[in-house]
Amino acid sequence: MRFSTKIFITIVGMTMLGVLLTSVSIYEVAKHLYQKEYTKLYQERLELVARNFISVEEESLQTSLNAAKLIRELEDKTQLDSSELKRLATELSVDGINIIDANGKTLQASDGRTHQNLYSLCSGYRDLVDGKKEYQHVPLVPDVLESGVVAWFTLLPSKNSHHIIDIRNNFENFSQTLEQLTEDNSDIVHVTLKSPTGKILGDVKNPALMNEVTSTLTFTITATVPDCCECRVRGFVSGDAPYSYKFVAGLTNLSLKKSIATLRTKFIWIVSILLFLSFILSLWLTKILLRKIKAIQNAVDSIAESGDFSKRIDVTDDSKHSQDELDLLARRFNRMFDGLQEAQTKLIEAEKSEARAAVGAQVAHDIKSPLTSMALALNQLQQIIPGAGAEMFSLLSHAVSRISGIVKRLGSQGAMESNTLVVEAPKLTLVDKLFFDVAQEHALKMPRSQKFNITGFNAVPEIWSVVQVTEVQTALSNILNNASEAMNNGGVIELSAHKKNDKEYVVTISDNGKGIAPENLNKIFDRGISLEKAGGSGLGLYQAKRAVEWSGGTLSIESTVGVGTKIHMNLPIEKVPAFTTLEVLVAPNQKLIVTDDDPLIITTWKKKYPTALTFSSFSQLELALPDLGELSDYVFILDQYAGDGREGLTGIAFIEKYQIPAYLSTTEFDDPIIQEKVKALKAKLIPKPQLAGVSVKDQE
Repeated sequence: MRFSTKIFITIVGMTMLGVLLTSVSIYEVAKHLYQKEYTKLYQERLELVARNFISVEEESLQTSLNAAKLIRELEDKTQLDSSELKRLATELSVDGINIIDANGKTLQASDGRTHQNLYSLCSGYRDLVDGKKEYQHVPLVPDVLESGVVAWFTLLPSKNSHHIIDIRNNFENFSQTLEQLTEDNSDIVHVTLKSPTGKILGDVKNPALMNEVTSTLTFTITATVPDCCECRVRGFVSGDAPYSYKFVAGLTNLSLKKSIATLRTKFIWIVSILLFLSFILSLWLTKILLRKIKAIQNAVDSIAESGDFSKRIDVTDDSKHSQDELDLLARRFNRMFDGLQEAQTKLIEAEKSEARAAVGAQVAHDIKSPLTSMALALNQLQQIIPGAGAEMFSLLSHAVSRISGIVKRLGSQGAMESNTLVVEAPKLTLVDKLFFDVAQEHALKMPRSQKFNITGFNAVPEIWSVVQVTEVQTALSNILNNASEAMNNGGVIELSAHKKNDKEYVVTISDNGKGIAPENLNKIFDRGISLEKAGGSGLGLYQAKRAVEWSGGTLSIESTVGVGTKIHMNLPIEKVPAFTTLEVLVAPNQKLIVTDDDPLIITTWKKKYPTALTFSSFSQLELALPDLGELSDYVFILDQYAGDGREGLTGIAFIEKYQIPAYLSTTEFDDPIIQEKVKALKAKLIPKPQLAGVSVKDQE
């Protein structure tokens, strides 16, 4: 078979195959979109029905409440018998009125029947006569006497709380709405309304299409009254789940089939036309390709025979903007291999070497300071008196935390593939506490010949800011290291902090070292610049400036040779988060419960509130719950990880489990996940670093 014939067969075959595959794919996509739009259309209609139903429910319950209030006014003035209640039910457009005594028994009923004891349906209805509830709505449930009738109920106590007024509204009007939906939309076979446990509350059908159901749609919507005690007692809802309605619609696909059949016919015609055009196009392309391929073949044969790689292929259109693929292939053959591979190899190796060197230098530089602090703290812990142990362990814990942050920052393999490190996640935190921790760490390792003064930090930290915690602490550590090294083991370092205004917090580090020459001040923050420092990597001030500026702050320097250097770190101040507090309120009828596994923390709370009940773990607290009575009689202050470790119950989990308002006191107050959980649970967060400033007050 001739080469030209093979080319033609290949082109026409690939073209037609491409047309067929593309057309089938487009057809399937279009078919899927038709089906998706069909489902979406009826899903939206079902959702609209559900929302209309909730509107009807709200109107019905409001009508019942208004009727109950009117009955209450009339009952206060005159005795109402069953006949009068029946007349009032008709006038007020409600389906039933019952008067129930304080023991839950029916006194009078508009239908003249004796109803089941109210408290057997829900003991919580006693709250109405006890004055604990103003009124109570009941979502759509089957009537106790007639299970085939579903209705809404509203209960309102009389003015003297001796009676309960019970108003009933039946479901008949909305049933008519469901029937109209099945009539107006030929593809809807039936619509069923169910309780959370599947109890049918309403069902309308189109008998003519009952055998044509091909798909089912559902939509669940929470009732206006999600917390229904009677619903749980009667088994219409499981456990503590909210009472909700499930709308189920059965659909046919008759109209969808018609639409898809029409679409298929159109695609058949389009594909037929495209196949004919692909045949004509293949003939033309075969002639064009053979002409240029022949030219390339001749040039390759010539190079193969002579071994002269200086020869080039004649290009029909040698302009750089030519869109012809064969012309592009010829130009690449002529020019691409002139040293490109060698240059590319050298470039890749150079980039890898630079990245490895940068990361290695950053690791060595950042990890040196906290490791030194840990070693010094451990040595001193062996010699200190017991009373100072807690502070030393705190410093050691802080140093370990810093190292952990640095390791996490460098742990990603992706960091090795560029000149930038992995970006640390920001946190809303007490930034003055971060700086003070670093200052205490450096106070331990300062040479005795140097004096280190720390001023401006309050006993209770108060400055909130959004920062990269490890980066900012490393920034201050690097600056303090530079200040110490600039004084040759002598002199004074001053670290001071103050609020410049309500929006800016300033930390100043000054030393009386040798200073920096004016010509070097402009480049001191550049990467790789290390002035008069043997073995320096030039990363300390570069990293410090980057960390401060990332947080929206500024880092500036002023220095005089022979006098010293002063660096200013300006950070933006955030408002005190609304979910935090420094005040615990205890109502007159409440007691305080504190759960924390740190004896010093427990002692602190005992000093603030001597009558507080204390537990060292959540397992102890849960064991005591049955003897404590109502949880609403207590105010809870909970540590995040108390006694049971991170695998046991946490403070957040305890609040979620028992649905109690509480205070979460934790050292991990700046964890974004904990902060979001506290806000979601409407709890309050007490940062442990601020514990000294917390007050406990009895509400009047």
